[in-house]
Amino acid sequence: METLLDLIHEFRSLEAERAPTAESRARWLGLRSLLVGDTAFESTPTTALAASHAVSFTVPGGFGRGEIRTLSGEGVVIVTRKPPAIGTRLLVRIEDRTGDALILPAVVAYRGRTHFGSFGARFDGAPERIISDGTPAIGWQPMLRFSRTRAETGVA
Repeated sequence: METLLDLIHEFRSLEAERAPTAESRARWLGLRSLLVGDTAFESTPTTALAASHAVSFTVPGGFGRGEIRTLSGEGVVIVTRKPPAIGTRLLVRIEDRTGDALILPAVVAYRGRTHFGSFGARFDGAPERIISDGTPAIGWQPMLRFSRTRAETGVA
């Protein structure tokens, strides 16, 4: 059985195809009926189970963390302490229980006014699927170590 992340990965990959075949177009239409509601930020019965799932994302100059409120094949609504500005391009990383991750390029389409700290990002481009070796992934590692001890300064 395919997981929700597998379905979203396939849907976004098919959407990014430049010259789809009749088979891939039919598969894309079937996945669209499962994963996309009337709007980009409306969940469907298939995607409703992703609510309250932890997520990480890039922001200019670093990384952010939040929680999924709504997920669809077209976009995601994330609640976070500091939402990025409208128009910001970012990468959204969603991990499943096995540590496998889906990285989706996205553009911030709105910032919530009534729900402080929420933003909606529309997926834009081909996704990347990262398969773990069975050990839980701990997310992105923003710090690189260039020395064996902390006392030594590492400069790239």
